[in-house]
Amino acid sequence: GITDNLVNASMVDRPGLDDAKCIGCSRCVKECPVGAVEMIVVGENDKGKPIKRPKFDEAKCIACEKCIQICPKDALALKEVL
Repeated sequence: GITDNLVNASMVDRPGLDDAKCIGCSRCVKECPVGAVEMIVVGENDKGKPIKRPKFDEAKCIACEKCIQICPKDALALKEVL
């Protein structure tokens, strides 16, 4: 029925980050067609340079997987969001 569709729509896959693999290259940000990815500073390295990681706006994300495909380090994969 109608409620089944609503439940299925809310249980979708979204990009998930493997922080250890991410190099902060921002390719995912540039590739996203809906602007659902932004780079945020999460700390600094031993030389004082900012360490950046992608942050995903799950409300904007359309699960097109372009960010996953462009990632040179396979740091992104789809994860189920409930």
